[in-house]
Amino acid sequence: MNKTILSSVVLIILISSVTSVVLEQPQDENKKIVVAVSIGSLAPLVYSAGGNFVEVVSLVPAGTDPHEFIPTPSTISLATNSSLVVVTGHIGWESKLAEEVANNKKLSVEDVSINCFSDLKNNLTFLSLPSDLGGGINLHGFWLLPSNALVIVKAIANKLAVIDKAHASYYYYNYELFKSKLSAFKLFMSETLKDSNLYSKAVVAVTPDAQYLLAAFNFNVSQIMVNEGEEARPEVLSSIREGLKSGKFALIVATDLSTQSSSFKSAEEFSKEFNVPLISTYTLSSENLRDYFAFMSFNLGIITSSYSTYNSSTASKGLNTLDYSLIALSFVLLILVLVETFILVRRR
Repeated sequence: MNKTILSSVVLIILISSVTSVVLEQPQDENKKIVVAVSIGSLAPLVYSAGGNFVEVVSLVPAGTDPHEFIPTPSTISLATNSSLVVVTGHIGWESKLAEEVANNKKLSVEDVSINCFSDLKNNLTFLSLPSDLGGGINLHGFWLLPSNALVIVKAIANKLAVIDKAHASYYYYNYELFKSKLSAFKLFMSETLKDSNLYSKAVVAVTPDAQYLLAAFNFNVSQIMVNEGEEARPEVLSSIREGLKSGKFALIVATDLSTQSSSFKSAEEFSKEFNVPLISTYTLSSENLRDYFAFMSFNLGIITSSYSTYNSSTASKGLNTLDYSLIALSFVLLILVLVETFILVRRR
């Protein structure tokens, strides 16, 4: 694609996106509610509920594996100085941190935090790990599944409405808006994957945190290379090898967590040996994207554009890294504009 045309498309979409966001600006932005999140990818869910009345701080530094993170006194202080702490609940230190914040504030844990797993589990959908990894519930990345994201956004909106009663109706409206966007976004995702010939394709996830992201995109995650905190099992690698050899798997998908794992090297070797795309997505970091749909679209854009490029010699000759970045950016912004337009039209 011509760079000038591509850049123009990005600029037009960016302007349109900014315009749509301005339409949703609240009247008063002088005082923001500070919300601390344990993992960066929770931030888009907080912003979805709180909009421009919240400021989100991430407790785990970017690039750090949250499973290996140890809260410091400054971490506790940052969380204590926040009006609300939102944690996934799948890592031991998260619950302990919420308890310490509650003690510091002399309030109950329920007053100061939302534990997405323990507080909301009865309304959440959990996926199972493959039997060759021992089965059992996968708790890594469950907040990324659209139906779970909706439950979490509602819980955050309800909590913010208690903390900031003056703007309760704004938070409730944001939840309803999120619910409406979700329906449109699911349809758009399905059509995008069908157009890319990726809908319901079987894929290999390097680590469990990719399972929910890929399930959100209707992929069949029949194999996961390695469980959290373990080394890859020889029988699992053998099964994946046979599947790749037979053409069963369309993709190998890594995340910003799995690129730090010992199995990522095996994934790279498999990709080269069987000429199957190895694609890196994001499940820990939100990449500074404040909107859940932008975050998910960014990941979807990475997958579809990388798959298309890998399988198209014409694309690989005609595009460079800058082009890929522009395509991914335009894809994200286009979805935001389409969804916002859809919602605004329905409201009239």
